[in-house]
Amino acid sequence: MSQIFADTGSTPSADIETLTGDQGLAVGPDGAHNINILAITSEDFNALELQTVGVPASNTITVTQFNTILGSATGTGVTTLTLITFDLGLTDAVYVMDITLAVFDFTNDIGAGCNIFGTIRTIGGVATIIDTPDKVDNGEGSLVFPGADCNMIASGNNFLLQYLVPVGVTVRVSAFVHYTKQE
Repeated sequence: MSQIFADTGSTPSADIETLTGDQGLAVGPDGAHNINILAITSEDFNALELQTVGVPASNTITVTQFNTILGSATGTGVTTLTLITFDLGLTDAVYVMDITLAVFDFTNDIGAGCNIFGTIRTIGGVATIIDTPDKVDNGEGSLVFPGADCNMIASGNNFLLQYLVPVGVTVRVSAFVHYTKQE
C-alpha cells in the first residue's frame, strides 16, 4: 500500500543543502529550493578540461569545458563557409585538433558528417599545418566529396575550419573542436 503525506503546516526542506564547485564557495538553494548549474565554453585555458565555479549569491554553479571551440554557419552553394576562426596566440605552441562536423541539406533533406584529426603549430605568430590532416567524410547525395568538402586551414596566425557547400543546396553546418595544446 502506497501512502502520501502532505504536511501543510510547514515549508518542505530541500534534499540538498549545498553544492560545491572546484572554485568559489558552497552554493545553497534559493527560496524555491533551486540550485542553478550553468555550462559555458572557453578557449583560453589549457590545464583543465572541466571546471565548476560556485557563486552563492546567485545560487549558481557554473561548469566550464576548456579546450573546445564551437562553430556553425548556414550557406547556399557554391560557397566556402568559415565555421571557426581561432587565434593561436603569441606563444609558440603546437595544437592537436580533433574536429567533428555535422551537415544538413535543407534543399534535399539529406545529411553528411566529417571528422578531421590534424596538427597545427604557431611559431613567431605564423600558423602552419603539420603534415596532411586525417579526414573521414561521409555523406549522401550532393554532400559527398568532391562537391562538398571540409578542411582545416592555417591563415596568418589563425586556425580556420571551413566547409565547401556544393552547388544547388542550402546547408546548415555545426562544428565541435576539441584541442590539446603544448607550448
